[in-house]
Amino acid sequence: MQDVMRTSCEPRRTEADRSVSRRGPARFRPGVPAYLLHSGAAAFAMALMLHLLVELAVLVDPTDPAGILTALGGMGVVVVTLAPFAVAFAMRAHRSWSGSPRPEGARGP
Repeated sequence: MQDVMRTSCEPRRTEADRSVSRRGPARFRPGVPAYLLHSGAAAFAMALMLHLLVELAVLVDPTDPAGILTALGGMGVVVVTLAPFAVAFAMRAHRSWSGSPRPEGARGP
């Protein structure tokens, strides 16, 4: 590390340094199972969709055709925007519950 303005600091830790702590090698830390996290995310996305659709349905005035079309358009936007996320979270939850591997070429955790 360069000493800039005479303020030296510790060098950045690498992955090898992170795996070995001061007490010894890294240990297994139990956490929330992956299927619970993904199931919760899918349920949250579906609840958000339902909430937004109900809010838009409450705004509909049966005597105003333009208002009905606007509310239906808003509902379509909500579904098109949030449904892929809800489906993806549900698929990830199912995949982690069943223990099947990720599809070929998938990235991320």
